[in-house]
Amino acid sequence: MDRIATSKDLCDLPADCDLVIEAIVENAAAKKVLFHQLAGLVGPETIIASNTSYLDVFPLVPRAILNRFLITHFFNPPHIVPLVEIVGGPGTYPDIPGGVARWLDSKGMTTVVLKRFLPGFIVNRLQRAIGREVLYMIDEGYAEPREIDRAVKSSLALRMTVVGVVKRYDFTGIDMTLRALEAPSIDPVSEDRVSPSIADMVEKGHWGVKTGKGFYEYERSQEETLRERDLKLLEIRKLMRELGELGELDA
Repeated sequence: MDRIATSKDLCDLPADCDLVIEAIVENAAAKKVLFHQLAGLVGPETIIASNTSYLDVFPLVPRAILNRFLITHFFNPPHIVPLVEIVGGPGTYPDIPGGVARWLDSKGMTTVVLKRFLPGFIVNRLQRAIGREVLYMIDEGYAEPREIDRAVKSSLALRMTVVGVVKRYDFTGIDMTLRALEAPSIDPVSEDRVSPSIADMVEKGHWGVKTGKGFYEYERSQEETLRERDLKLLEIRKLMRELGELGELDA
């Protein structure tokens, strides 16, 4: 903690720092203002990264820092969940994404470098696809939230820890996968839309853990609930490391 200094004044940012990571509100206008402020504060060697989870921030960046600008998308809680998705822009020096990835790896993170920008990157796009089906089943009355979570935690989550979402096709059999794709059996197909269930809860002020109620009710404080989640995540991360799964990812 002695190595951490905080400030509300951007002018306190050392001009000779190696790396600056922006993690402000997910608002394009606000980010653009900050990027232009940073361009006038940091030195010519400073690398600047954005923690955006889906925005194409590269058009918001001033030309002066564009060649040393990239995205480093961390996951919540970042001190426990090790993944960082990294992607450079069309003007980023080619060696910067890999260099930042190696530095983050050396700090105990697990990095993946995308070949080019894609809104939502890898994980958020997968979560969006899963979420679309989850909310469809809830909105249309096919299953209760608790039953959906129970099903996923007892099957998909367990299996994904070992084989991910791509390697599972090898275990299923590529030939069987092709036959399944040629003869789709999931109907009707849900589409992206504003979920009535989500909209209703927002209107009622049921915003999840932060208000004590969402799809579930939380009797303990937000701090206690988050602490319980973090302790469970730490145990799972420890087990994955013991099984060699985090080691495989880190490699």
